[in-house]
This record gives sequence, C-alpha cells and structure tokens, in this order.
Amino acid sequence: MDRAGTPGTRRGFLRSASTGLALGLPASAGVAPDAARVERKNRLPREVWVASIAQEGLRARNHEQMIKLMLARMEQTLPYEPDIVCLPEVFAFSNLAGGRPPLLKSGGV
Repeated sequence: MDRAGTPGTRRGFLRSASTGLALGLPASAGVAPDAARVERKNRLPREVWVASIAQEGLRARNHEQMIKLMLARMEQTLPYEPDIVCLPEVFAFSNLAGGRPPLLKSGGV
C-alpha cells in the first residue's frame, strides 16, 4: 500500500495507532491486526523501529500480575519486529488495586 497512511508502513502504523487513541480506544486497538509486516531484510540499514507501550486501561492486583499484563501487551508488537520497546519507568507499580508496595519490598524487582 502507499505511504499515505496504510497499515503496512510505519507511517500507517502510527496513523492507525493515533487514530485509535483519538477515538478513546485502548492503545492496542490502534494496531491493525491485518497490517502487512515489513521484514527486517526490507528495512533501511539505519532504520530503527521503536514500540512504545502504554498502560492505559490496565489494572492489576499486584506487581507480578502487572508484569504479566505488560508482557502480553508487548507480544502485540511482535509482528512489527521492533528493535526497541519502551515501557513506562515504574510500570510494575502503577495502576495496582492494592496500591504500591513499600520501597523495601519493591527495590529488587
């Protein structure tokens, strides 16, 4: 498809993702499931694909469950073969039903 925003291109991926967010859909709803993959061998030598993962709509009882939820969300980016995956800095301890654990408990996670 063309560069004007089709799901098979990086621009198309960004456009479909931002359209989903603008409509108030979860971040994962913005990723077109039928988007054509751009295989690594067809990318430019210096091209770097970055996946940015959001926690919008995720709730968990504890940090172990949140880590599992984020790993599942990261798996949604696999068809795009990102080189780098960016996560919120304290994702494991955000949006927890029981609140954040004490620093001494979470320091080694």
